[in-house]
Order: sequence, then structure tokens, then C-alpha cells
Amino acid sequence: MLHAFGPFKHLVPSFSLPSRESLTRFLNAYFDGVYLHMPFIHCASFSPEKHPLELVLAMAAAGAQYRYQHRTGRMLYFAAKAIFQEKQRAKARGISRGEQLTAELPVTSGPFSSRPTITDDLRCLLNLMIFGTWQQDLELLRDACDFQSLFVRLMRESGLVEEDTSESDASNLNWQTWLELEATRRVKLFGFAFLNLQSIAYNLPPILLSTEINLRLPCTCDEWRTVNEMHWKQVRQSIHHEQNFFQDALASLLDEGKVMPVSTTQPTPSPTASILTLHGLLQRILLGRQAALCNSVPQADMLTNALRNWTSTWQLAPESSLDPLNPNGPIPFTATALLGLAYTRLQIDLGPCRKLETRSPVEIARTLHQSPPVSREKNLLPALLHATHALSIPVKLGIEYVSRSQAFVWSIQHALCGLEFAVLVEKWLRQVERTKEEQPLEEHERLLLGWIQRVVDEGRSSVDFEIDFLDNRDCNQLASFVVKLWARIMRGNEQWPFVDLIGQSLQLYASGADVVGGG
Repeated sequence: MLHAFGPFKHLVPSFSLPSRESLTRFLNAYFDGVYLHMPFIHCASFSPEKHPLELVLAMAAAGAQYRYQHRTGRMLYFAAKAIFQEKQRAKARGISRGEQLTAELPVTSGPFSSRPTITDDLRCLLNLMIFGTWQQDLELLRDACDFQSLFVRLMRESGLVEEDTSESDASNLNWQTWLELEATRRVKLFGFAFLNLQSIAYNLPPILLSTEINLRLPCTCDEWRTVNEMHWKQVRQSIHHEQNFFQDALASLLDEGKVMPVSTTQPTPSPTASILTLHGLLQRILLGRQAALCNSVPQADMLTNALRNWTSTWQLAPESSLDPLNPNGPIPFTATALLGLAYTRLQIDLGPCRKLETRSPVEIARTLHQSPPVSREKNLLPALLHATHALSIPVKLGIEYVSRSQAFVWSIQHALCGLEFAVLVEKWLRQVERTKEEQPLEEHERLLLGWIQRVVDEGRSSVDFEIDFLDNRDCNQLASFVVKLWARIMRGNEQWPFVDLIGQSLQLYASGADVVGGG
């Protein structure tokens, strides 16, 4: 690494490379953390010496977060950013003067001497965005948003449309070639998903539309875990159909005349394929919200049917499970949280009402208090059911356990969804309390209310702090405690400041409008 870092030392004079032991610790933490939720780098074949230094440092920065070494993580981030940007400037100079890029980039020997490919550039940028997006520091958040345009430009330049290959062509691939193709499409597809998360978190218009993408969806978990040619060929013997293309999968979900599950001639969607198509549906809902002149999402019925179809296809995958400790990884479980968010966004739009970009818990709680109330319409039921189920999972595991071990069972995506679930259920309960005298509860509302009461009762028994008297027949008290449970789940997250920010904001929100100065 010293050979590779030498030409860039002047960019970050106060930075020293971590020891080999520290680097190994951070990279292991990366694959234990970031990778589980966004597997766009092949873990089994990854060797730091085969990749550009800036990519390795960007991965190590995120890994340092999972080892609670935040100061080191920041230094790694700024070093990776400086080296990446210097190489990008060298490329731009070479292109503008018609010179060879090799004349501009430092020539090194030994480990880390390979020049970055556009796929490596995308991997590095995506990891830098992941690191910056969820920090408390507004400078890093601005970095993450500024990187968006370059990231999308590089994706477009490298191609977002993939040609279909015949079955015979696919069967002639060797493992290494297949792996390169799979890894390249994964960084683009997960890049789209991450840009979508940024749009959700900060109410940004999508910078990359799902209609621009037509790559083959990621392979099955078993294929992705293969470690060599022989292992891959053994797994491939049981693969009868390649995964669908992104656009074909979306079109199938949006087909109003189709009732899932799909026929046996179609491939079973992999968990990663499922979560990516769900991001495609979520983006349509977000765009519908931003384009609509009224409160409803255009084509809401079609999108509701698409979400039902998505659920049916998700259930087909043998890896799919509601268990957050699923040995196949957390993606199937995370996808169910995003499904609940999709149902929520179909009914209410909390996007402009959160102000997460301010990084101020007081401001976030205040704007949430100022958001409009919800109604007791029956079409809100799917969102409420998903929101209640989402809370029941950490309650079953134990609130304190989840709060202290989020790296193993939780993710930032759950925090984003949990924020909206908490507010949705709280507003519905308060509306029930306001209107139950003149509008008695219907059967489905009684069943839902009973479920919420049971979840809250169990949640009370799994927290490790003093609890004031709670009458769960009082929906206002119940509403407040639902938010407090969500706040407790996310408070004190020492890995990603963004999650703790949501926990602090919900704690203030639960305290009442008088605390945050809301209306």
C-alpha cells in the first residue's frame, strides 16, 4: 500500500495508512456490515491487492464505522475521496488534451498497482456515498449528494442496458467472466437502489430513472457465494433459468391483468432481484407524489396491485424469510420493511415533513408535528398492518437487544422505514381517539387496535427503563408509547449517526408538541 499511496501523500499530508492488521479488521467489518445489505462486491474472491487503493480505503472507512472507530473512518474517507478525485482530474486532463491516461496516473509497482476500471470507480463512489449519506456532518452529506451526478454519468457511460444472450452463450461463460459481468451489473443496480434511498431520506427528485435501466437482475444467493470454477459449475446445474431483466420484471409486476405467482417457466426471483424491483416500484410512487397536484398518487390502484404481485414473487424464493437473523442474509427481511414503506407512501406523504437533511432533532420533530393528520379510511389498512408488524419484530427479539446490536439485525433502511411507521401508527391512533365516539370502530380497526395493544404490552416488558402508567385503552397514550418504542430501538446507535438522529427526533416527537414548539 505504501507504494500506491506515495504519489498521493501530498493530498492528505496528515494521513497515515492503517496497519495491515487494522486494514484487515476494517475490511472484515465491511463485509460483515455494508456488504450484507448491498452485496455489490464479491466477498469470496475479493483481494485488496487486486483493486485500486481508493476503493480499498473507501471500503475500510465504512468498515471502521462498524468497529466504532469513527475518527479513523473519517480519515480513511477523506483519503479515499482525495485520491479518487485526483485520479478523476487526471483522466479529465488526459481526455481534454487527447493524451493517454497512463501518462497522467502515477505508475507504481507491487500491490495496488492496477489502474481503476469504470466498475472500480463506481464501487468507490458508491462506498463514499454510503459513508457520507448517513453521517451527522453536513459536509459529508453534501459530498454524498454532490457525488450523485458523477456516479450517474459514469453509470450511463458504462451502459445501463444489457443485451440478452442466448442460453448457449451463457453456458459458455467461465466463472471469472461470469463473475465480472455479475459484479458490474450489481454495482449499477445497487447504485440505483442507493440513489433511491437518498431520494426517500431527503425528499430529493430521482436523478436516475428506473426506465433507463435494463440490466439482468442479480443471480441467486448460491451462485453469488461460489468460490471457484468447480463450485460455480456445481451450483449452475440446478439453475434452470437466468434471472429476468429489470424492465421485464417491473412490467410483469405492473401488469394489472396478471395474478402472481408466475408460471414455472419463469425464474424464481432472487432476494436481491426482489428488493431491486421493489425500489423500481417505490420510485414510481415517489415520482407520482412529486408530480401529483392532489394528495393521491396517480394510478394508486395499479401500484397497489403491483405491490401484491411483488409479495407473491418474494414468497417464491426459498431464501425469503421474515427472520432478521436469516442465514441467507438480511435482504429479504429488509425488503419487507421497504414494502411497508411503499404502502405507506401510497397513502400519506411524509417526505416533505421530516427535514432529515437539517440534522436537527428539534426541527425534525417540529415538522413531523406539523404534518397533517391521517384519516380512518380502509385503504390505509395495509400500511398500518405492515407498520405494526415492523414494530412487532424488534419487540419479539427484545427492544434492548435490538437497540444494542443493530449491526446484526437492523439497517439504516429499517430506520428510514421505522420513522414513517412510527408516525403513521401514532397519527392513526390519535385519530381513533378523537373520532371513536361519533364513529365506532369497524371490525378490522378493532382487530388492528388489539394487535397494537399486544405489541405495546410486550414492548413494555422488554425495555430496561422506568415506565409511567400506561392505559392501553387510551389511544393517545398508546400512540405516544408506540413512538417511544421506535425511539428506543434507534437511540444510542453508535455506528451510524443518522440512526441515532432518528431516535432522538422520535423521542422529542413523542414528548409532545409543547416540547418542540409545534402546532
